[in-house]
Amino acid sequence: MPRLVADAEGAGALDLYFYSEMIRGIPVTMSFVVSITYLGAMAAEADERDLASVAGFGAADAGFVDIGVGRCFRAVEHRAPSVGEYRSLVSAQLGVSVDLATMEPATPESRDAIALLRQEEAAGRVLPSTRVSYLVPVPASPGAFLLATFTCDDSALSRAQMFMFDAIVSTLTWESE
Repeated sequence: MPRLVADAEGAGALDLYFYSEMIRGIPVTMSFVVSITYLGAMAAEADERDLASVAGFGAADAGFVDIGVGRCFRAVEHRAPSVGEYRSLVSAQLGVSVDLATMEPATPESRDAIALLRQEEAAGRVLPSTRVSYLVPVPASPGAFLLATFTCDDSALSRAQMFMFDAIVSTLTWESE
């Protein structure tokens, strides 16, 4: 977990939320990162395709939506990260470098994660995930956007997790000074 936090801070994250538990026998892992990004003054006039390109989204499911704070850009991307990326996530979660050949799991959670990683690496598979991102214009700051990104492993609960994140984002408000 310490490396995950350090990576998020290094990327300019303001907030990082991470959850990893077993729910009814299903491993559930998700994260939610909030940052502020500056896309330039012309970003406010960009169309969906341009915003998706500028923001670095590779999403086919993207468009403008209205939430409590106004119109924003939402993108959903289903991706299949490499096993190496998953290894990095497990390493960050455990706060150590993961050497699958010699690593002895310290906790039940790490035992499950390492067993899954060993299984996936042996099979040569990748672990799919879903990412939902929102770009919300920051009031009185042309070109500045709040970027809220949610990532979860694809599982039987992924759709419900996406709905939960959408509900969280729909409650965003700006405080005026």
